[in-house]
Amino acid sequence: MTIPRNLVVNADDLGQNSRVNEAILSSYEKGFINSASLMVNTPGFQEAVDRLKEMNFDEIGLHVDLMDGKPISNFNHQPYLKENGCWNSEKFWNVKTFQTDIQKDIETEIYAQLNKMQLHLFQPKHINAHHHLHTWPTLFPIFLKIAKREKIKLRLAQSFNEGNSLKFAYRQFINGVMKKNKVAFSDYFETISSWIDRKAKLEEKRVEIMVHPDHDEKGNLIDAWEKSDFMQDMTLLSQ
Repeated sequence: MTIPRNLVVNADDLGQNSRVNEAILSSYEKGFINSASLMVNTPGFQEAVDRLKEMNFDEIGLHVDLMDGKPISNFNHQPYLKENGCWNSEKFWNVKTFQTDIQKDIETEIYAQLNKMQLHLFQPKHINAHHHLHTWPTLFPIFLKIAKREKIKLRLAQSFNEGNSLKFAYRQFINGVMKKNKVAFSDYFETISSWIDRKAKLEEKRVEIMVHPDHDEKGNLIDAWEKSDFMQDMTLLSQ
């Protein structure tokens, strides 16, 4: 498969577990993807690091997890953590998240994840967050500050309109902020289907397309986010 030159096909969730690692890294070897984002607080992290070094695959970003796993810093604010110590991410919508002490400790956690990737692998080529939490109003200012300070590119919010005009206006606004501050990882952030619909307009632009390679119970390569046949998706992408 030949990925169009203007596309960054980025696989999220590298490091989540051995099954996802195998799906993502085999997709890279087959030419289905040319970039990936690594989680550092997950069971498959060290395995992913070891294999990345063997493969010399270095187009790797940091996939910050404030959603599913546990903090790796001393973050201890309740109710942002569940009883088992894992993130309770829905609480990040609370306006109290804007409080200085909470913002500071979230920043410390992001830096802890960044520093772990730097220590075990290298400086990430870009940064984003699991389930797009870096675009949430209470968290975006923190990610923007870190991206500017560390000179790391930050994933855009979705750049196509699904029909929610208010949400689309907000996404356009923060994308404009990232571009103004020269930290945008791409010109557009699309799904496979939206890019296919709009590729005539976007063919001269740098476009990031997010994918989630995984294996189902029968060993078939799927996209875990789209619930689709990943190889078929990649065929559509290359046409």
